[in-house]
Order: sequence, then C-alpha cells, then structure tokens
Amino acid sequence: MNVKYLVAGLLAGCSMQVSDPIIGKPSAAAESALTNNDVENILVLTRVYAYPGITAPGTSVVLSVDYQENMGRPSSVSWTCNQGTLLSEKGNRVTWIAPDKAGTYECEATVKSKSGQVRGVARIIVEAPSN
Repeated sequence: MNVKYLVAGLLAGCSMQVSDPIIGKPSAAAESALTNNDVENILVLTRVYAYPGITAPGTSVVLSVDYQENMGRPSSVSWTCNQGTLLSEKGNRVTWIAPDKAGTYECEATVKSKSGQVRGVARIIVEAPSN
C-alpha cells in the first residue's frame, strides 16, 4: 500500500479536521507504511493557526499554514472562511477581517502538491466588546 500523504501535528489554539488526527507521531497505518518503505510522497501539514485567535469584530487576523513536502515539489495554498473577509485567498499567510458579529468562525487552508492534498482548520473567536 502506498501512502500518498500524512497529516501530523496539532498545536494549542488550532485545530485540524482530519480523519485520523495525530499528536506527535504517525498513525499505526502510516507507521507501518513508513517501516515498509512503501511511501512514495509525503505532504505533512504541521500547523494551521490564527493570530490573534481571539479578536474583536472588524479587526484583522493573520492566518498561517506550515507544511512540508518531502519531494520539494511546488505546492499551492488556498483559503476559505465561513464568514468574514479574506483579503487574499492564496498563500501560506493571509489576512482575514473578522465579521461584525461575535461568534466562532472557521478558516480552512488547503495545501495541494503532486504528493496529494491536505486540509486544516483555524478557529477564531470574535468577542463583542464589553460595555
């Protein structure tokens, strides 16, 4: 069996939606494939994050994604958000403008290369100003 990509790593303050999230080590299936040298290409999403992770309505937030692609092939990153405004939809680092309404919002990064595709989600909390 060939493993096309491996998603690894969760950090405090961010979350990634994957079928088998891993903290610090590969899943048993990926570990077995690695041991058997059946890996063709590995695309590793190491973190997706928002800074600041808690913000006020209408403020800007920097969204970033870190990844590694073992074959050194060109990769592309695209972003989508369930609300708010992305100033750019492409790149490792983009700026998102929070909506005017308080709530928890998600922005998803999709990294594509010839090795495969991985996705990760950053969650941002928009808090209403206290009176």
